[in-house]
Amino acid sequence: MKKILLSIIVLLVLFVAGCDLGALCGDGVCDPSEDWIDNCPEDCNVRPLPKPVCVDSDSGQDFFVKGEVSLIYESHGVSYPDTCVNDNFLIEQYCHENNPEGVEVECYDFDATCNDGACVKSETVGSCSDSDGGFYYNVRGFGCVNEEDKRMTFTLEEGAEAILPDGLGRIEYYKKLSEDEVILVLRNGEGGMSSNVSIHEVGDFPKFIYFLAHISLDSIVIYAYPDIDYKGEGCVIDKCANGIEDVNEVYCDGTLLERSIVDCSYGCESGVCLSSPVPPPPLPEDFCFDSDGGVVLDILGFVNGSVNGDSFSGRDFCAADKVVYEYFCDGDSINASLYDCSYGCENGVCLSSPIPPPVPTNFCFDSDGGVVLDVLGFVNGSFNGDSFSFVDVCVGDRAVNEYYCIGDYANVSPSYCPYGCENGVCKPATLKDSCFDSDNGTNPEVFGRTNGYFSGAFFNLTDYCVNKSILREYSCAGYALKYSSIACEDGCQNGVCLNIPDSILATGDDQISVYLNGNLLGISNKWSEAQLFELDLNEGDELLFTVRNSGGSAGFLAEINFKGQKIISDSSWIPTKEDNTPTIVDDKGVYGVYPWNKNVKLKDETIQTSAHWIWSKSNDLVLRFRIIIGEKLPKCFDSDGGKNFNLKGTMFYNGKLLSDSCLSERQILEYVCDGDNYQVINQTCPSVCENGACVKKELLNCDWSLWSDRDDPGGNGDFEPITSLCASTPKLVECYTTKGESWNDAGEKYTCDLSYGGRCINSQQSDGRCQDYKVRVCCDYSRSES
Repeated sequence: MKKILLSIIVLLVLFVAGCDLGALCGDGVCDPSEDWIDNCPEDCNVRPLPKPVCVDSDSGQDFFVKGEVSLIYESHGVSYPDTCVNDNFLIEQYCHENNPEGVEVECYDFDATCNDGACVKSETVGSCSDSDGGFYYNVRGFGCVNEEDKRMTFTLEEGAEAILPDGLGRIEYYKKLSEDEVILVLRNGEGGMSSNVSIHEVGDFPKFIYFLAHISLDSIVIYAYPDIDYKGEGCVIDKCANGIEDVNEVYCDGTLLERSIVDCSYGCESGVCLSSPVPPPPLPEDFCFDSDGGVVLDILGFVNGSVNGDSFSGRDFCAADKVVYEYFCDGDSINASLYDCSYGCENGVCLSSPIPPPVPTNFCFDSDGGVVLDVLGFVNGSFNGDSFSFVDVCVGDRAVNEYYCIGDYANVSPSYCPYGCENGVCKPATLKDSCFDSDNGTNPEVFGRTNGYFSGAFFNLTDYCVNKSILREYSCAGYALKYSSIACEDGCQNGVCLNIPDSILATGDDQISVYLNGNLLGISNKWSEAQLFELDLNEGDELLFTVRNSGGSAGFLAEINFKGQKIISDSSWIPTKEDNTPTIVDDKGVYGVYPWNKNVKLKDETIQTSAHWIWSKSNDLVLRFRIIIGEKLPKCFDSDGGKNFNLKGTMFYNGKLLSDSCLSERQILEYVCDGDNYQVINQTCPSVCENGACVKKELLNCDWSLWSDRDDPGGNGDFEPITSLCASTPKLVECYTTKGESWNDAGEKYTCDLSYGGRCINSQQSDGRCQDYKVRVCCDYSRSES
């Protein structure tokens, strides 16, 4: 085909070139239609090249010898060696019609692998040995196979099909039943059963574990034994099977290791059939074990044990959406009871939080319209796509499980029938009074239901919270109903008094110490992890928190739980001095309160807190906070005691620092506390206002000069000398920015004194540039008049 295409191409070329196709070979003329290779070379006076020669070193298709095919010309040649693609496929080179050709060969078809350009057969021959000499089930032995025989070794994934080696067929199904066994279903290559298969490795199990085959009509079920009977080096030990009734005997069948089940007349022990019956074991001692340690409704538990040789067991389960059937031990016996779950029951456990409201598609239908104990009713419906159906049923002969709807949910009310229960209905009442309390009296920390009859009238009442701190508790006084209003210290929720322990949660940057009534509770140097102290607190107890900062910002956070009341650090907390009097953090007004807004780390867990950080940017600072339990913290504090115009004060209000200041030469702005609020007073000073306070002129005995602003903050800085401002000796000097702000409040490194005046250097400022300042002096008029 290639030659035909080549001839057509040559003719087309000649035709396009306008060659003379009528030229004759042998006329001695080399016409364009003739060439020196195939078409009349003698006319073109060129001898033809000799044909190449193909040589195969292994003389053909010898798959077990590495060969090489060479295509040899007069002066050179090209070689094509036999090559392995992988462990199975070989590319075998050979000569075909004097041309090199290659064929792909599978070495596995010859029980060989591909190695260095040839199929190489394994020299290892499988073998089998049995220590007890064969099929002897009264002697425990072990059988071994040659571990070098890898043909039967392969690995399976659960649920996957696999092809068996050596043409033994395929595995259609594989599943791991337990840690002790797997199951295989095999078929041979023709679609029928494969009945003689020994497998050395499957899934997670070690090599050379033997599999016992049980043959049915259409499949083979093969059980895998774990490494408890694996002896190593391809050996398996005789072992008991089917409990202790049979023995699984290992023996050799040629080179394969086989097992067979033998019925032992007197049972099996340690892989050997017993020769005589084994006496029955003595009855075990009575005992009962409860995994959750009693009536614990929020943990899924189980109970097991034995009484008089008869074992028993039980596992907690949900009897209804809001009722759990809880098992527990009663001495050495098992017992169980129904308990209400406030937030519902799921997987045998009372939920700790409310179940989300049902979607609108959910519904619940109660045939008797609610908790009606004298009518046999049923409840059915659907929730989240799952349907449910319940029928009222007697529990013993004196109680009934009455099913009813709560919204779209089904619920159950375990109710006492004073006159007995029959066919899911409480028997009619008589004139005899009765009372039943599920929590056995006044028990404020347990939710209870009280029902019965009084003067022929039926009552059915549950404990409930009147408000967040008062519980209405129902109980029985003989056959009569009674109730109590109980104050819950830690609050009331879902018909029970909460029991929240008092605690202190605190953290500080860099070190925090916590004291209770002068006694040290603990010190922490790790501000990123809070400390929790659980202890009893009483009204009037004194708590002291001291926080030491060694660099950067100082910080403090605290949360106190006291009898259900939460006290958190916020803007009402004021630092105190060593004598426990309120104080102001001297930090140029840089002081504030910031919400935490994150979880607080507590050892290996995180907890939520609504406390605020109280912080300051001062270095080497000690913050002290004194708290008296039950004492209201002030929200406002004034360092100068109120309306004191002659003293500059600083007021702490809602986490902010507000300082008295001069609005002009004679006007002062005074901050004053007014209870939990504050006032701002604009007052005129009798003489002058200086640095946030009124100063009397007669005490100065001097006159103020005009303001001087001779320099701008260019070059090295702003320099304002006072040598020319006063003819006499100056007594006072004032330095302000040209915007009217005192140098103390300007936030820059500045020098203001009588020896020179005002000096500000640009290189000493954080932004590299000073503000523009002005100065004035108060001249001694007594000396000038004299």
